[in-house]
Amino acid sequence: MFFIVCVFTIFIEIGMRLTIWQSIKTIISDKDKYTLNVTLYDRIGFGSVGCTGYDEANYLAIPYSIWLVKDVFLANFICQYRSEHISIRIIGDQRDINYHWSFKQWRFIDTDKEIQEKNHEQYIQQEK
Repeated sequence: MFFIVCVFTIFIEIGMRLTIWQSIKTIISDKDKYTLNVTLYDRIGFGSVGCTGYDEANYLAIPYSIWLVKDVFLANFICQYRSEHISIRIIGDQRDINYHWSFKQWRFIDTDKEIQEKNHEQYIQQEK
């Protein structure tokens, strides 16, 4: 049983790092400057206690097996307001482009484009 838990944990740790790294490579060229932040919560609580956290810039130093349970699943149930779990900002000459991590698609999604698509879907639903 211990061996299965260790293998599963190693699979999560290596898999998350490789998936994030590969996703970064698909949206960023070697010349681009970017910032990557992973949201970690110091405290997750009900009521007025709320959820307080900070952004960690080094995605390789995060224990993802604990992060998935505490900062993703538990925060989704308890925290009323929370930021994206992983966000990346590409710093450009004209304007910055913001992406956030999608667990549904397992890649980074353009935040502005997603908002436009959601607004368009709501507009179509209202017309029907």
